[in-house]
Amino acid sequence: MPSCSSPWQSVLLLQGEPASRFFVVQDGWVRLYLQTPQGLEVTIAVFGRSDSFAEAGVLQMMPFPVSAPVIADSRHLVILADSFIAPPPGEHGLLLQGHGRDGPPPAGPGLPARERL
Repeated sequence: MPSCSSPWQSVLLLQGEPASRFFVVQDGWVRLYLQTPQGLEVTIAVFGRSDSFAEAGVLQMMPFPVSAPVIADSRHLVILADSFIAPPPGEHGLLLQGHGRDGPPPAGPGLPARERL
């Protein structure tokens, strides 16, 4: 997984962008904020060392609901959605190997649908 450094005031993701990655903060601080229709920035959370963020957007395959500027020089891991959800052939991946973006396989005989995972 690539580790990146970002200086103060750089922006890691913008509200409305496709959720193509998520982050784990190794050092520094990142603020998540929501921009209101009136243009106000509402701070949702501040993340520091060992915190992860943006994974919900990746898992739900939705656009990022918030923006994330760096508020202190930061170093972080960047996990790409494609490698997380549908890993390359021959690799185990991190989460849904074999399920891809279409979800889990259908339930087998005698196995209720709610237990198919």
